[in-house]
Amino acid sequence: MNTSPVVDRLKLVLVLFLFVTLTSYSQLKIYCLDVNQGSATLIIAPSRETLLIDAGLKKEADEILEILQMENIRTIDYAILTHFDDDHRGGFSLLREKGITIQHPVFDHGKKAPKTYVKVVKDRQKITPGYEFKLGGDVHIKCLAAARRTERSLAPRNTASNYGENQNSVTLLIQYKGFDFFIAGDLTTNVEETLVDDGAVPDVDVYHVSHHGANTSSSEEFIQELAPEVSIVSNGTGYNHPTEPVIDVLRRNDSEIYQTNKNTNSRKWAVPIKNVSNEYIGDLDPAKDKGTILIYVDGNEYVISMERKGFNNGKTYKVEN
Repeated sequence: MNTSPVVDRLKLVLVLFLFVTLTSYSQLKIYCLDVNQGSATLIIAPSRETLLIDAGLKKEADEILEILQMENIRTIDYAILTHFDDDHRGGFSLLREKGITIQHPVFDHGKKAPKTYVKVVKDRQKITPGYEFKLGGDVHIKCLAAARRTERSLAPRNTASNYGENQNSVTLLIQYKGFDFFIAGDLTTNVEETLVDDGAVPDVDVYHVSHHGANTSSSEEFIQELAPEVSIVSNGTGYNHPTEPVIDVLRRNDSEIYQTNKNTNSRKWAVPIKNVSNEYIGDLDPAKDKGTILIYVDGNEYVISMERKGFNNGKTYKVEN
């Protein structure tokens, strides 16, 4: 017998509530949030301390609020803005309007910031390569690059119009009991090359694909060094993300690829779109904005699950120590 949309929605809410209740205190959780064209990642330590990395566009940031509500979170402990592009910083304005507080100053790369961001965030702290801190004692956060600098080098400047502010992206390694997660905003290939030359690219379990899968990031040499078992693309439908060259290089390096959204943009791009198969896409209908992908890590395993499936029936992977 068919049920009404309201009943179906209530069932999904109940499933999500039970999932959160049963897993909140034993696992690291990483939500790669569906903010359409943009990026936002929420990390919840087993201790329940939180870190938000980027916040998407303001008009797309409702998903952050929904996941925070589901997790019963009103205060975010730490936040990091990888760079000043609006599709990474805009959502901080919505969080403030809705009464979500950030306990510590927001980390960013420290260069001159847009006035709208400074007005919203107010308390800022420059993060530099080599800086480390912990969430709850078990989750380790380390900055590998920021403002084109690594711990050892300054990356050569690339003045191409599609690099710009992206070169400054804060690059982070998140570690938990042998599990490694790499995220770097819209990091560009000139900084990737410097990290490779410095021997500073870790072998990771999961790679949050830089620049939404654009071909200004994720060079072959860099991905060979990173060697991610799983890659997650935070993408929308406004551009040609993810691009064919990036998907191909990830596949050549045996990485299993997920996307937050299926890109239905029919425009003929110079560098074409290449969606992965539907089973690995969080949101098959981007108008619904339910494409969040969750990683939860427990012991020697981690699971990749999707919001559209109630965060159930995810695929399990082994942590590669």
